[in-house]
Amino acid sequence: MKFFRSPYLSFWLAVLVSLLGLAFWVSCSPETVFRYTSESGPIERLTEWAYLGAMGITLLFGVSLLKRKTLVAVLIVLGYMAAREADLHKALFSISILKIKFWLSGSYPLTSKLIAAAVLLPVAWAVGYLLAFRTISVLAGVRERMSHAISIIMIVAVTAISKVLDRSLNALVELFGWQFPQWLWSFQASQEELLECLIPFLFLVALFQYRSYIRQRGMSFFSNY
Repeated sequence: MKFFRSPYLSFWLAVLVSLLGLAFWVSCSPETVFRYTSESGPIERLTEWAYLGAMGITLLFGVSLLKRKTLVAVLIVLGYMAAREADLHKALFSISILKIKFWLSGSYPLTSKLIAAAVLLPVAWAVGYLLAFRTISVLAGVRERMSHAISIIMIVAVTAISKVLDRSLNALVELFGWQFPQWLWSFQASQEELLECLIPFLFLVALFQYRSYIRQRGMSFFSNY
């Protein structure tokens, strides 16, 4: 479909989801918003399953589309993002292994930090590999307005925005002791959780846009690697 191949599809999907979050926030009480966006709420559960579904679909279609290392790296990133949504980054110890506090704290022995480093090593490799060997190709694709390349950039942008939303109010409370009304906390939750839920779907959009691209061109976007 022409609409699916549009270079701005992922952008408009992000705008639509943000507007849906706004409508959800306007039409519901803060308590209702918190109930649906809580860590054990339905939106977060949907996000977890969406990541698992994205992994399966990427494995199914990516074998014939992506170089082996690229496929493995993408699957690792999706798996870690699913694990984070399930709060597995807190499962080993009493604190998230993604927090700087864990690494700087003297409360945790060196063995614990070595275990955490071993757990994080695969995703560090995956992110490093994608940045080192795919950034140039993706940026070149953005300059040529390739839809899949722009969708990849949107994945990064939406991930960054959702993380900023997730930490913004909490950081202000921790740093300055500021207090915020419930309606603002619920607005933050409505935007952050829905945008996070969009991320695995953007992975699939990028995958199928890329599939459409190489079918049209008869070549691989990553053929040089």
